Amino acid sequence: DPAASTRPPHPMFRRVAVGLAVLWTVYCLNGFRSPATPIELSDNNAGSTLRQALFGGSALVAGIGLWMSGKIWMAVRKHALWAMLGTWMLATLTYSDEPAVTAKRAVLFWCGLCTAAFFVGTTSERHLERAARTTAVLCVLISGASLAWMALLPANISTNPGRPGLAGVSNHPNTLAPACAVGLIILSGLGSQTTTQRVTRWLGLAITGAALVLTGSVTSMFFAFVGVLVALLLSLGGYAAAIAFVLIAAAGVAMLLVGPAAVTDMVFASVNRDPSMSGRDELWGMISRQIRERPLFGHGWGAFWTEGKGREMVGTWNPRQSHNAYLDVTLDIGLIGLVVLLVPIGMTFSRLRETMRDTANPHTRQAAIATLALLSALLSVYALQQSFLGKPDSFAFAVVLWMSLAANREPANRVGGFSGSRGS
Repeated sequence: DPAASTRPPHPMFRRVAVGLAVLWTVYCLNGFRSPATPIELSDNNAGSTLRQALFGGSALVAGIGLWMSGKIWMAVRKHALWAMLGTWMLATLTYSDEPAVTAKRAVLFWCGLCTAAFFVGTTSERHLERAARTTAVLCVLISGASLAWMALLPANISTNPGRPGLAGVSNHPNTLAPACAVGLIILSGLGSQTTTQRVTRWLGLAITGAALVLTGSVTSMFFAFVGVLVALLLSLGGYAAAIAFVLIAAAGVAMLLVGPAAVTDMVFASVNRDPSMSGRDELWGMISRQIRERPLFGHGWGAFWTEGKGREMVGTWNPRQSHNAYLDVTLDIGLIGLVVLLVPIGMTFSRLRETMRDTANPHTRQAAIATLALLSALLSVYALQQSFLGKPDSFAFAVVLWMSLAANREPANRVGGFSGSRGS
């Protein structure tokens, strides 16, 4: 039905889509752990059956919803570049080290893509604003619930015995922290026009900021700092933004003159952290050697990090990822796959830049500013320390998918030039 692309969806579809987004978020960050269950240290890959049931069931509901609303073919056209990535993941079955694992994890990506397309497609206008605000609300709720758990429940419920810092409703501070940072960045970019909106926004900033600091995650705090800074710079607009970017560039040049190693040591010393980044430098050397063995095609999507592989490699701990998103993507699906991944991401940035020029709708422009800041920080800071790209059971990638698909759904008619004005 050609008219279906502009027809407003039934309110039922919107409620179902938001429900799926909530389930997705709760699983990614909490795994449905109850407030009565203490956090336990374990090398076991628990929850795989639940993950498959949740994402498979969500994709089935999403597919039916897209079909019934007449938007399934529009979703296929709009999100073809992400579908290309999923197709390449499936193609790695032909040479994967672990074909069964590759098939399972490639299908998981498709389930996540279908669910995200349904979530984004359940509104006929302001797709980006709705996705940004919904994500911000989810992050505030997760952060607030974590603070409540810390205040009201025994310490073993909200603290991981192997890593100090607030884990809250999640199982690890490094799982909770990026969600707090995501909420902080989005709220920094979104505007507020009424007194109620301003109070709500500042309350959300306070809740996500407090939870983030209590996690003690240096990576996520730096990720949040960069994201908030970019959001503020983009909001300034005009000459003020240009001057700010020149100052940042000058700081970068100064860092190069002093020496990146010296600056790195100074930064890590100031936050009392190991300059080796908890053994990441040694791990990255091992992974780089594995990539050089199969640079173009990789080992197959998800096929390298089989059970116990991390402990076998390093001996002292059990990493389940390279702790670098780009290394892990290249390790799994090669340089070809990395390019296939970067194409839809690059198109998303281009689309967001176009949307920022839409002076006719300040709400959408502010959402574009918040999203551009978030993705810039995610892909330039967080991705260098954690692996999440292509993994829909990671909240960080769930947000990338939501925002990318929402940006691609924005109407193409643009008016006026760039303007960075925003609400107070």
